Amino acid sequence: MERLRQIEPQSILQRRHSLPLWCKTRMNSWKLAKRIKMPPQNVSRVAAWLLLGAIGVVTLSPIGMRPVTQAPVSLERLGAFALIGAAFCYAYPKHRYAILISLIGVTAFLEIAQNYVPGRHGRLSDGLVKALGAFLGVALTTLIAHRERMK
Repeated sequence: MERLRQIEPQSILQRRHSLPLWCKTRMNSWKLAKRIKMPPQNVSRVAAWLLLGAIGVVTLSPIGMRPVTQAPVSLERLGAFALIGAAFCYAYPKHRYAILISLIGVTAFLEIAQNYVPGRHGRLSDGLVKALGAFLGVALTTLIAHRERMK
């Protein structure tokens, strides 16, 4: 144990493959200690989950608590789920197909759950608009990521 404290973190980084698991964990804590800020991907993960939670609360709350804008309701739904799809794809770039399928499942769940909230009703047309929004958000993010790689 004393010998590990004498070794500089950089030399451990170079010999990572030969170290036991507890040393690798120690090395990862050195890496974490060097970070001052939260990486952008972690920020986008938190933002994506918060957006999904906010949409869930707004969708399942009584109609009087739903925020109202001047935009048509279908456009609000489309935009909200496009934003969530884009946020999740930015946060988890290697899981775009799983994100799309999961968001379609979330839209179905929310529409079905609305039938159990007094004063609310779930409609297939609303669910389709939300699923289309999720698809557009995922597709747009995928297109942007593809263009960035091609540069």
